[in-house]
Amino acid sequence: MKHPLLALVARLQLSVEIAKVPLCLLVGLSALFGNIFAAGKVEAGAYYTFASVFVLACGGASLNSWQERFDDSLMVRTRKRPLVLGSVSTAHGLLQSALLLTAGLAGLFLLANSQAFFAGLIGIISYNLIYTRLKAFSLWAILPGAFCGAIPPCIGWLAADGQVFSSGLSLLMALLFLWQIPHFLLIILRYQHDYAAGIAPNLLNRLSERRLQRIFLPWITALAMTMITFTVLPTETGVAIRSCIVVNAALLVAVFGQQLFLKPQPDYNVLFHLMNISLLLFMVGVATGRLLAGV
Repeated sequence: MKHPLLALVARLQLSVEIAKVPLCLLVGLSALFGNIFAAGKVEAGAYYTFASVFVLACGGASLNSWQERFDDSLMVRTRKRPLVLGSVSTAHGLLQSALLLTAGLAGLFLLANSQAFFAGLIGIISYNLIYTRLKAFSLWAILPGAFCGAIPPCIGWLAADGQVFSSGLSLLMALLFLWQIPHFLLIILRYQHDYAAGIAPNLLNRLSERRLQRIFLPWITALAMTMITFTVLPTETGVAIRSCIVVNAALLVAVFGQQLFLKPQPDYNVLFHLMNISLLLFMVGVATGRLLAGV
């Protein structure tokens, strides 16, 4: 018989897996980035916003795990998830999602402001009630999915009392929206044997792998140009940081071009991790510039 403490740890590990904590941590960090970008400083409210968005994202991910447990059982990459295997009950997954969603929304309402709260609510509705349901029968689910991914930094911006109608908020949304599309396409290509099986509608059912690859270049170029646009805003500081942002954007386009057009078979794992690292470096660079500008 397993020791009660070990049993508790094992159950917590399963809960962490259901909540997709590593992914939600990145979501929380993007909200922190949006907050710093708007405020130009780090105050207690920035940490509250990060924590609230992180918890809210864990709630949305937990609900998503519960919603997709049957579809997950049909795919190789997801068929060993806890709710699929029955390692935890569906009631546990649903209760966990309800508690985390409530806590995340309450945190935004009480510790941030009403604008951030409503943005968080829109994000959850878009993700769990629109995107998750739509992707089961429509190729166009990728668009509301990208919209969902653009909301967390906007929550951070609004929590710092940033203006709703502003070039800064528009740039944040454009950045994350443009990043989400190739990120999603890379997931399809990394696990194309799963997606090609036709479990859910996807672009591999309509386009060849080669034609799908060609979609990347305009998206990645647009993403890189959006990154570079941040360097001309008056909120940035220093030639070094601006140069790093430009180099980061240029390397992103160069590596994608090399992988997709000069190699017989691109390494989609490399490109997937490059997308994540590039965005993280960009956010660190811009946030650093804003903080230095406020000194």
